[in-house]
Amino acid sequence: MSQTPIAWSLALALGLALVAAPAHAQPDAEDASTEGARVEGDEAIDEGDPDDPDDVLEDDVADEAGDPLEEDALEAEPAPTVAAPVGAPPTGTAVDRREAEAGGRDEASAPADDAYWETMVFEPGFQAFGEYGLDLFEDSSGSTDWFHRFDVPRVWLWTGWRLGDVRARLLFEGTRAGGAGSLVGVGGDSIVVRFREAWVGYRAWDMLELRVGLVPTLTAPTMTAAWGLRPVAQTAVRRFEVMQPADLGATLTFTIPDGFGVVGAGAYNGEGYRSRELNRGKNTELFAEIHPLAFVEALAPLAVIASFQLGSTGTGLARSDRLLGSLAWIHPRIAGGLGATWVMGYEDRGAQEGVLLEGWARGEPVEGLLVGARFQHFLRDFDQDSDALTELTATVGYRVHGVAAAFLAVDGRFAGDAAASALPGYERWRIRVVLEGRFSHPFEVSLR
Repeated sequence: MSQTPIAWSLALALGLALVAAPAHAQPDAEDASTEGARVEGDEAIDEGDPDDPDDVLEDDVADEAGDPLEEDALEAEPAPTVAAPVGAPPTGTAVDRREAEAGGRDEASAPADDAYWETMVFEPGFQAFGEYGLDLFEDSSGSTDWFHRFDVPRVWLWTGWRLGDVRARLLFEGTRAGGAGSLVGVGGDSIVVRFREAWVGYRAWDMLELRVGLVPTLTAPTMTAAWGLRPVAQTAVRRFEVMQPADLGATLTFTIPDGFGVVGAGAYNGEGYRSRELNRGKNTELFAEIHPLAFVEALAPLAVIASFQLGSTGTGLARSDRLLGSLAWIHPRIAGGLGATWVMGYEDRGAQEGVLLEGWARGEPVEGLLVGARFQHFLRDFDQDSDALTELTATVGYRVHGVAAAFLAVDGRFAGDAAASALPGYERWRIRVVLEGRFSHPFEVSLR
């Protein structure tokens, strides 16, 4: 929705005041080594998806198997760093987990006090996952048919820099040139490279951080990090393109001391990082991840996630508002949660309202052995009870030394009558073998 000049003036004044703030006391070596620089999740520059194939619900053109809802092969939410078990988010604050989901913390090896502003830390990284999928579905005659293929849901290359309290990040992703609904792109719909993130930020007092540029949003990456098994499946808000993982704009976050969470706000174009701005309205996002019992070590993983997006899409300024709430338990060895999103406006239809429900659980019962399951149900239109999509996913996998993992996953898709009519070929069973590899390492460069 359009923002008033007064609101934008206040936001600009806050940003300038932050940048002009006097130098703070230099942190000791221990503080510097753990200083946060959020790099998300879900997500992702995810979410991987069928790139823009991630925008599966907008692609009504069936592939050879007749699947109009194929996941975007190359646009996903971020994933944990090499230091964390594959498939499980790292411990620490909400900021720590979102940074890991984005590919790593660029200050992972921060220099000591005397070199705080004289040593640059940069961290390159790589992440990719590929899969083989077998689809079973009914053809137009009612007989069971099948289709299989190899795919690359994510290819990421990134590098982050940090000098003192200033940091920056570039993230590249591979994607199909044609986009959602397209049969032909560059070089016959080949895989091309584009920017997923490109931003500069400043972190003050180890609590307040401003980022400007092509920035990760706040909610979608957090939900991806909480789920923790992005190679297997996207979260509901990314799978159904309800929220974007990155956009052109700015974010301001505040990390609450003693592990109680993080709150933040963002202002963006509103069309996502894959599209140019189409109207004068700008999207505003308010976000909070709170750990109310952080003072009790055993209960610190309990989290309440809430966000509100006030926005618009398309040339017609169609409403695109979102209200999300989730209760989750977020821990490296066992996690789960329930969430609901009130969707006000969908696919450029501003008057349409619906609700998106999701539940997930994951665990690592034995070192290296990963199990997980997801449920998501999207009632796309309150006025049509049968305009609903339901997806189920179950997986088992194994990680190897934190840099590689393999999963076996089974998915089921089901649709109400109205949704099935709008998306022919959506309903199916899918069996997948997914392989993931990732690596990142920090380097220090002296500027003396």
